Parts: sequence; structure tokens; C-alpha cells
Amino acid sequence: MSAMLHIETALAKLASDRVASRRIRGSRLVAPHAAVTETAFGMPEDYRPFSIGSLGNFPYYWQDPRTLQFNAATYQWITSGLRAGCSSVQLDGVFTNRFTTVLSKIVYSLSTADQASLVATQQQASNEQRLVLQAWKDAFGRLPTGAPHEQPINLVFEEITTQWASPPTSLNDLLAAADPVAVLNRTPAAGSSVIPVLLNYLIVLNATVPLLNKLTHNTGLLKAALGALQTPTLENGALQTTEGFKPAYEVKTPIDSILSGLSDTSTAAQVQLELDAIPRRDGRFDIRPRGAPPAAMHPEDLLAVKMPTGGKALTLASSGSSGKNTLMVTFPGVTTVSFGPVGFCESQLKDWFWPDPVIDALKNGARDVTGFKFSSPPNLDFSEQGPFGFVEAAIISLNPSIRVTTTTQEATGLRRALTSHTGGELLFLGRSLGRMGSKEDYSIRDEQNETEAAVTLVPAAAGPKDRAFVLGVKTVYPGARSC
Repeated sequence: MSAMLHIETALAKLASDRVASRRIRGSRLVAPHAAVTETAFGMPEDYRPFSIGSLGNFPYYWQDPRTLQFNAATYQWITSGLRAGCSSVQLDGVFTNRFTTVLSKIVYSLSTADQASLVATQQQASNEQRLVLQAWKDAFGRLPTGAPHEQPINLVFEEITTQWASPPTSLNDLLAAADPVAVLNRTPAAGSSVIPVLLNYLIVLNATVPLLNKLTHNTGLLKAALGALQTPTLENGALQTTEGFKPAYEVKTPIDSILSGLSDTSTAAQVQLELDAIPRRDGRFDIRPRGAPPAAMHPEDLLAVKMPTGGKALTLASSGSSGKNTLMVTFPGVTTVSFGPVGFCESQLKDWFWPDPVIDALKNGARDVTGFKFSSPPNLDFSEQGPFGFVEAAIISLNPSIRVTTTTQEATGLRRALTSHTGGELLFLGRSLGRMGSKEDYSIRDEQNETEAAVTLVPAAAGPKDRAFVLGVKTVYPGARSC
């Protein structure tokens, strides 16, 4: 395990334990509760380590207060897919694109036996329809006429259900009636020979309905869900973001709850990560989170200050440190936020996230069954090691304070080096925390005694900004239940 993974795992575990020790109400953590919450699919899961990528930390201010439109930066973050084969969760690609690709390869089809049964029944129904029309013509001399586009059989149905019955009836009610002749209480004398032929036709026709309904209904649902993905509109449930209409996602945690959680300055809302950093001869450090074995790490991946000119970054090693350093990294305002895609509404044909066809298609595979199947298998790993997943919750905090404890001499060198890099970008675990020496970002505080000293990098801003440090995340792999 790499040093970075060691640290990210330790951080996620500390954050998960902090969440577990307090009740989650909305996003604010307020009281003791169970150690594990549930995912969208009801399966308990701990928070996983998170590795920063190009999208940065979490843009929690998800709604524009002036227009109430969804923040495009937040939308991009929560709609990201996941990078395959990573121990730490990494955002990669766009999940809606992957879901569109998969859903577009799914069809609802009948098994060979069901298809043969449907064809045979339809052929029988076609023959029975011919007999109904012939019986009508024999009884009345000609078929009923209507508009050019109207079929004679439909005109026959309409006349029988509206003029031969009082009150008017329907084909379904007629088929279900104990005495259909009594329902058709206004049948003309010439029409009595039509009724038994009609009932035979309805019995055969009714046998085709279940399979046809399944086929038509599920094909229509697939088309609607795909439409909400490919052409999002208000009518199909699209979300209006600051960059236009997008397939619907939601943040389930209100902004007020997020702000309240991030602003909690109590020690109960803190996570503290303690790291020992011991220099090695090869220029790297042996990094050891408390309770974990050491692992080698390049100093710039741990703590660095990078100058705007692109010059060499300041690190603990380049600032003259040669002995053991202990870093106490304190994350204040630890809270949780949950989010995810909006589930497809079958009754209203709105929104898009409908994993059932994917799960069924994976289960059905190449078997000869009626149900959802892949028209062509997608070249995609659906397991929890693959890319077909997304983040559904995150533990976040304000940017941390970082206290480096070392010898008095080395602390003096570190402070001098940090001061000379005023204006540089402070990096911790590769994540940008702000500018050194800036009134809005980080300042330096000294502590020392006869044997050791500490240099603390302190966030200057007391309250939240627009992004929060991500300590750990929960993931969902919709197809993994079939793997």
C-alpha cells in the first residue's frame, strides 16, 4: 500500500468513525448513532478513501441563491463516474454518459417459446377477426363504413358496445360478463348470430394481451428513460443548472444544513490526523499515520508550497528538515452531504435513473428468457472494480490547520522558508488549500520550548468558502449486484 493510500485510508476511517459516533440528521452531525449508514440500495457500507482529481474538492454551495438554479460545478462533481481499479475512489468521466451507453444497448424481448406462442395466437386472432366481419356481413349485408383511416373491425366494436348495450359497455366488460347476451340487451334480431362469433374472437384476442402489453410497456419505458438522458427537458424531469438543462440529479442535504455543519467549531465536529514523517536517504519520507506501518512518500506529495512562477515547490525536505517531523492535521466542521441521480418515474415517464433493466440484462445474459437483455454486450466492467459507479455521499470539512512539530532549529528553518514563499499555493496531499500569507487563506503561528517547536499553518478564514475538503465518500455500483 502506498503512503498516499495509507493516509487517505486513515483519513476516511477517522472521518467514518466520527460520523458513526454522532447521529446524521440531514447533513448536521448531532448525536450518537449507529456506526454505518445505508446506501441507496439499502446495503451497509463504510466511507471509502478519496483521492483528489481534476475536479478538486467538493463544491458544496450547490444552488445559486439568486436564481435557485443548480450550480454547474457541483453538478459536474456529483455526476462523475469512477476510475476503475483504484483503492482510493477517484472521479473519472461522466456517469450519465456511461449509463446512456449501457441503457441504449438494452432491449425488452420475448423468449423463443413466448414469441412462438404470441405469433400463433395472433394468427388465430386474425382468423377469428375475419369470421366476425363475415358474420356481420352475412347478417347486415355490408360492413359498417366510416372515415378512410378507420378499420371495419373497430367500427363493428364501436357499434356493438355503444348501440347494442344500454348502458354502453366495453369489450373487457363484455368478455368478463357472466351473461354477455344480457349485457347486449339492445341487440337487433339480425345481430344475434354475430354475438357468439364475437365472443370467440375476444377470447383469442385476450390471450395475446399480456405478452403484447409487456413488450410494448417495457419498450416504452426504456425509450422514456433514454429520452430524459439524451434530450433533457422540463417535461421529462430535467434539472436546470447554471449551464442549461441536464439529466436530473439532486443534493438531498439542504445548503443551510451543510453550512451549519461546516461552521461547527466544537471538538466533536473535528477529525485529527496524526502523521510521523521521517526523512530517508533517498530524499523521500517514511510516512506513518498513527497505527499504520510506514510507507515511502515524496515530500511534495505530503506538504508543499508551490510558487505562482512555477518554481520548485517548498517541502519539508527542501526547508532543511533532517529529523523526525510530526504533523497534526485538524479538520474542523466535519459533516456529511448526500446526493445522487433522480430515479425514473414509470407512472409519469420522467427522470432517468432506472438500474433495473441493467441488473436484469446482466442476470439474463444470453439465456432464452422473456425480459431485458443486451442487444450487444457492452465492453464494461460492472463490478466494484470497474468504472460503472458514482459517489452518493461524502464526508466534508473546512480546510485543515496543519501543525508540524520538530526540533527548535528545524522549526526555525521551516518558518523562514514558509515566510519566503508568501503568495505560494499551499498543497496538502496534492490538494490546494489556498495561498500562504494571504489574509483570506493561510497564516503561520509559532510555538516552542527548550526541546521542540511547532509551526502551525492556520486557515485565516473562519467560515466556509465555496469548496470543502473531502475526507471520505460512499459509492454505488448499480450493476455490481449481478456480478
